[in-house]
Amino acid sequence: MNNKFLELAEQAGYQEGFRFALEDFDLEKFAELIVKECASICDRLEDEYLKESGCQFKDDDNHLMGMGAGICCNEILDHFGVEE
Repeated sequence: MNNKFLELAEQAGYQEGFRFALEDFDLEKFAELIVKECASICDRLEDEYLKESGCQFKDDDNHLMGMGAGICCNEILDHFGVEE
């Protein structure tokens, strides 16, 4: 596992090297950051695939993949009730 979880935990109040106090950690914010991180991956893929397809509405694999990634991004955010 990479350091991304630690980075997100620190954004939610976790301080490495200090005695961990649960009251200092915002679990809801941590969960929201994870959801946003997952959605951002789909968003990035959407941009990449649409760029490869020339951002034109045509029936090719890259355009369809881009559309699917965009839908996935929105569905992840909606499923967890997280706003962009």
